[in-house]
Amino acid sequence: MQNRKYYHIDFDRLVDMLLPGFLRKPKMTAFLKACVVPVKTLYQRFQAFSQQQKYEAGITAQAGLIEKALNDAFDPTLRRFQIVHELLNDGPVIFLDSDDQSSQNPIMYLDADAQSDSGIVLHLDSESSELPAGIDFRVKAPLGTETQQEAIRSMVSKYKFASKTFDVQFR
Repeated sequence: MQNRKYYHIDFDRLVDMLLPGFLRKPKMTAFLKACVVPVKTLYQRFQAFSQQQKYEAGITAQAGLIEKALNDAFDPTLRRFQIVHELLNDGPVIFLDSDDQSSQNPIMYLDADAQSDSGIVLHLDSESSELPAGIDFRVKAPLGTETQQEAIRSMVSKYKFASKTFDVQFR
């Protein structure tokens, strides 16, 4: 793909082109180029902002791209940030009893390898009580970045899906 410069403006050349021929004296062109300096600095800030927005638009909720953003921001030389997905098989599987729609009691079915022979039924007292939920992924950060924990959490929260939960672990 061709590298296009959509917003490229050469202000010195523009001043030379727009100045009428009979006014193109060295003092006049130097004066007009000096008058254009504030516009040039504003244009440079716009270019930097445009590049930053293109970079941020390229970061999505994929784990590799979030790792890239974290490494670019907090550990550009060693690149030690990692995202590890947590498995949700820490405990037994919980199912809702679909036969009786009036009760919303989840039933926990134990494996055949379990110590007890009877199944355990969990009763929810109200809608406000909920089952403990695990985290979806863990961000493993290097030890030198503990002071920037809030910045790390906010960057990951900016790019992750809204329904995903995460934790930051320093190693």
